[in-house]
Amino acid sequence: MIDSLRLMSARLSRPIDFIGCTEIAPRVASILRGWNISTGPVEASPEPLVRIEKDASGFRWLSDTGSLPTSWARTPARTAFEICIDLHVHLSGWHLRDAPSICLLHCAAVRMGGGLVVFPSTFKAGKSILAMQLASAGYMVFGDDLLMLAPDNRTGIALGMLPRLRLPLPDSLDGPARAFIASRRGYEDHARLYVELEPSELADFGVTAPVSGFVLLDRQAGGEAELSPVSQGEMMKFAIGRNFADGLTQIEIFDRFEAITRDRPRLRLRYARCEDAVALLARQFGGAK
Repeated sequence: MIDSLRLMSARLSRPIDFIGCTEIAPRVASILRGWNISTGPVEASPEPLVRIEKDASGFRWLSDTGSLPTSWARTPARTAFEICIDLHVHLSGWHLRDAPSICLLHCAAVRMGGGLVVFPSTFKAGKSILAMQLASAGYMVFGDDLLMLAPDNRTGIALGMLPRLRLPLPDSLDGPARAFIASRRGYEDHARLYVELEPSELADFGVTAPVSGFVLLDRQAGGEAELSPVSQGEMMKFAIGRNFADGLTQIEIFDRFEAITRDRPRLRLRYARCEDAVALLARQFGGAK
């Protein structure tokens, strides 16, 4: 008899089924915080968001949502870890479909001085590593990859997902931060690592905080860390180009980001060493709270 298990969450409209690979379900649950996960037997109703099957030929991803992972067009996932990563990517999108007023921004976000400092994604700028350096210094991470933005144009909402880091860790990470990550080493493979942050270090799903500023990261090979101003137009270009919104028009998205970037600090952080970046950000935005 093939083992099966259904994973359910209050944050999702439908469940996720695992057939022949039930060991993946607790792995998925382990990367989520505040998602109110439960498990039970697979039933005919409701139809799952996705049905993950494994047999002698490998894994299959079966879904009526049209959400086959892009990489599967070339090579289906070969390991439980790869399945976990694929589900990680899709979970936020499935939630977004049920929350059309929410805008999802590709960024890291860390609470500093009572508000969220948002780091819109730039190519290999080190946002996840910097977020871990900030966590090791006592700041709470709201996300290393995605942040929900509320319709009020003021508030960030945590997705409650563990940070993922590429391996090996970069040289820019100092000794204390390396030790911090090592002490929270979670699920991993040869190339990626989940960091199991503690409750005081990672905001649960749905926790909110006001957005207090935006910082573009510009990692350098050397030199002193420095902050410089960024125009609203440039910041909006980065933010709008890295947002996901299932129920908003392009005009609504533009208006959202025009409002949220208008009166807040907009800065570029050039840095080589993460600890220098943390010290500069603390002077700009305030201490850990």
